[in-house]
Amino acid sequence: ASATPATAGRPWRSRGKNGGIFERIFPGSYTNGVVDRVDKGGETLYPAPDTPADDNPLTACALTVKDVESGTGEKIGEYAYIEINKGQLESVRAEQYKDFAETVVKDSGYNWVAIICDDGTGICFPGSMYYMADVRKALGYS
Repeated sequence: ASATPATAGRPWRSRGKNGGIFERIFPGSYTNGVVDRVDKGGETLYPAPDTPADDNPLTACALTVKDVESGTGEKIGEYAYIEINKGQLESVRAEQYKDFAETVVKDSGYNWVAIICDDGTGICFPGSMYYMADVRKALGYS
């Protein structure tokens, strides 16, 4: 069964050649009997709407995860970090910083999460405590 322009955008039923009933549950549109759009409640479900580009430079960075090892080489945890240009970090707004802390750091389970700048400085969240950050020379712990 296929929708005609008269039924496009409205629910419809039709009988198939074996007596089955085909029902379009969500309004949408069809082209040559193929669904090309599905809407529900004014929202387009298919195709998936384009997601806006991430305007937060912190959450847009790739998160790198590494092992934390004991003195004997046994894995005892993990830490994570992002690398970012110092100029980009300086342009981060308070709400973007908060978003990073609450979505990447909070409840992550990492031993620590760091934001590492290209000049070797950075911000560290020890114990993945999103509400506490330490600014220091990255990886040098000075």
